Amino acid sequence: MPLLRLDQELLATKEFTGSVGLIAALPMYDWPEVRAETDAQWEQLRDELRFRGIDAPERLARTRKDLPSNPELSGDLAEHS
Repeated sequence: MPLLRLDQELLATKEFTGSVGLIAALPMYDWPEVRAETDAQWEQLRDELRFRGIDAPERLARTRKDLPSNPELSGDLAEHS
């Protein structure tokens, strides 16, 4: 069973169609011992998203500094972002 599955209803929603500047991160799956498998799963998902007209990023973001900051976060979460 693949780690990731496409939710057809979610992909059809307006929020996902025509999006730009997307970032992909899968930290719950991105353990060093399965990194190659995670990359392979992302490549399949990325290609399917692109096929459906969604500008999915080439690679996964792997560090917090690769993710955008969120000014609404405060306290410990913001300090560790």
